[in-house]
Amino acid sequence: MTRTVTPKVAVLIERGMEHARAGEFLQAARSYERALQQTPGLLDVQAMRAGSLQAAGRADDAERAWRQILKRDPRNLAAHEGLAHLFMQAARLAELEAICEAAYTLAPRAPGFRLCRGVGLWRQGRLEEALATYRDAASLAEGIDLVFFHEANLAQATLLFQLGRWQEGWTKYALRQDRAALTARYPRLAPQPAALLDAASPLRIVVHAEQGIGDELFFLRFAPALRSRGHRLALRTNAKLVPVLRTRPDLFDEVAAMEAPVAACDVELQSSDLVLAAGEYFAPPLALVPQAERRTELAHKLQAFGPPPYVGVTWQAGLIGQERVEWKGIYAAKRVAPDRLGAVLRPLACTIVSLQRKPEASDLAALEAAAGRPVLELSAINEDLPDALALLSLLDDYVGVSNTNMHLLAGIEGLARIEGPRAHVLLETLAEWRWGIAGDSSPWFPRFHLYRATQQEGWSLALARLTQDLAKSLPRRP
Repeated sequence: MTRTVTPKVAVLIERGMEHARAGEFLQAARSYERALQQTPGLLDVQAMRAGSLQAAGRADDAERAWRQILKRDPRNLAAHEGLAHLFMQAARLAELEAICEAAYTLAPRAPGFRLCRGVGLWRQGRLEEALATYRDAASLAEGIDLVFFHEANLAQATLLFQLGRWQEGWTKYALRQDRAALTARYPRLAPQPAALLDAASPLRIVVHAEQGIGDELFFLRFAPALRSRGHRLALRTNAKLVPVLRTRPDLFDEVAAMEAPVAACDVELQSSDLVLAAGEYFAPPLALVPQAERRTELAHKLQAFGPPPYVGVTWQAGLIGQERVEWKGIYAAKRVAPDRLGAVLRPLACTIVSLQRKPEASDLAALEAAAGRPVLELSAINEDLPDALALLSLLDDYVGVSNTNMHLLAGIEGLARIEGPRAHVLLETLAEWRWGIAGDSSPWFPRFHLYRATQQEGWSLALARLTQDLAKSLPRRP
């Protein structure tokens, strides 16, 4: 603090910090406000209050608080940073660029403002400018600020992937983490995964999961290249994936949950390291084998509910409900209103199957009302991935936002022999890099059709095209 404060004010400030550490941001802001009422003009406390309001989702209040700070201290970097993040989250791109440009003059070597500006340029479609800005951020942060260095390399990798520049992208992706620090967890972690290309003899490799289930399935599509060179692979992965991947003994000698002891090995890899270790920067989906007995059981369940064709639907992905509170941060959520999906399916003669994870009762009711028929609700299947895989193999079509089921569906054995698309993927305006920047297809998911929301039209145009495409492959109701 720049001014002496009374013990009472110090207690209020400490209480606010405790609330903030616990993720109780509104309570933190109130404690800071009481401290400021006792001792006005504490710029540090004003900044903590503004940051707490922003973390609590009170964007308007946070903006006013940041601007009050800048009015008193136009050179205050915390206020510039707070406003930059606020503008970035709200897609106020012109204001984001202006605040970052102003910050450049105050802190020309601060990488964070270049990262923020790069995001703004990316969202405007100025991709090469964004890439150059990310490179500047990484250069400024290298050897000085590891957090920003890794973030800047991840940002470069993501954009390079979207541009289809796979080799450059994977090289940058490997720099998104501090590999030296990771050796505390993985003592035999390969410092340079690409060095495995020069291995004189086959190695025993333990592969560790590092991200979500969908990401792991994506990275594992590069495992066959290592196995083809004679390497022996053991896998430590999400417990839900264990029974699915044990159907590939030809690929993995051992599959166990992440908590299981590590088998004797020559080297360890994180799952995303498989790309550079394989020396291949593009690969088809990993083939997954649905279990016959589960398919039979689920086929009976489908037939008991209604006749084919069977269409699966998912309208939401990402953190849902209470999960968002527990995570206490900025989260990515994908959602299309279930009644809009129901309206698309209403004229079609099909049995609708909901695979939505943790669905709200009101969402299910909206889907059924808009579709004009009951829906088979099988949300529990998301907790049992072998069942999910078997069910997906029985569907005639799948319509939904990008989620784990899309990765499972892509890997179902025999998918490449099926005529026409098996999935219709609804993508938010800023989709994950695997789906590319534009277009109705992705090289990573060659049988899928993509439908993109836009800033101007929202879901309207995407759903109109989806309606037309489904009408070509599904019969109409009498």
